[in-house]
Amino acid sequence: MPKLDAKEAALVPYPILRKLVNSLSHNSVSIYTHLLDRFIASHEQEFIVTHRQLKEHLGLSSSSSSNNQIITDILDVLDRLGLISMELRYVEENKTFIYITNVTNVLPDKDREVYARGKGPSG
Repeated sequence: MPKLDAKEAALVPYPILRKLVNSLSHNSVSIYTHLLDRFIASHEQEFIVTHRQLKEHLGLSSSSSSNNQIITDILDVLDRLGLISMELRYVEENKTFIYITNVTNVLPDKDREVYARGKGPSG
């Protein structure tokens, strides 16, 4: 997993910001930048985040479990985009912690990944 680009660690690079703003909700951008800040503050070490914390960050009701799906969907999309890596760890019955194991400010090079799998022009 790529580490943060130290030259731009405090900023969200324009290509990432443009893709997020053009394709996702403002809530997704807010969660991503919040997680990036926390990852930097934790010296690029994994940290625990909760649905409650993220709902409060967005100004959503933390007592409403229906808002959990908003948070879950945002985290899933950010994970699929390769901007975060996360693990769900079950700690006890009906209790799961969300571990954010990586946050990056570099988008995967899609063309490079395709060529690496042998699906380039001659593959």
